[in-house]
Amino acid sequence: MREMPKPYERYKHFKGREYQVLLIAKNEKTMEDMVVYQALYEPYQIYVREAGEFLSEVDKEKYPNALQEERFKLIVNEDKKAETVRPVVNTPAKENSVEKKAGSDEPVRTAVIETVKEEKPEPEYANNGVNPVLMRFLDADDGQAQLNVLNECADKITEEILTPMELSLGMEPSKEAIDERIRNIRNNITTKMKYEIRR
Repeated sequence: MREMPKPYERYKHFKGREYQVLLIAKNEKTMEDMVVYQALYEPYQIYVREAGEFLSEVDKEKYPNALQEERFKLIVNEDKKAETVRPVVNTPAKENSVEKKAGSDEPVRTAVIETVKEEKPEPEYANNGVNPVLMRFLDADDGQAQLNVLNECADKITEEILTPMELSLGMEPSKEAIDERIRNIRNNITTKMKYEIRR
């Protein structure tokens, strides 16, 4: 079998589009490896697929004109190293502020003001390119830790990271509003915790 994909690796689908692997997750029920990957084209949708299927070959009966053997083929540069795309970190925008004396063009002082606050990622996730809230949730040791992530980071949870969260809990990804999906995830975790205590 082919080597397991790694975070940041870029792959080309046999239909021509490119994707980047975000992480390898486990299906909670089957403990099967799942590849979490993102489209490198708008709207940059995030997908989850069983690793075996991700690494499988193209069905030549169904797609006789496919130009590559693999469903997803690793993109390699001239040095034979896998190409990777690292996220770009935006620096805060700054502007100069000049105060003037009343009735005069003479400047009194100049100050540099930050107009955008740069949120620093948590140290342990600073360089892996995966959403830090998602990583905290997936790395949580138990249901209570997962609930803590949901409560502390509710305003940072986006639609893109809700699908991997739901899948990690064995839930079907929902098309409801973000708040409703977060509520459903909380209910799922709380229910599991209740049954674990009864055991």
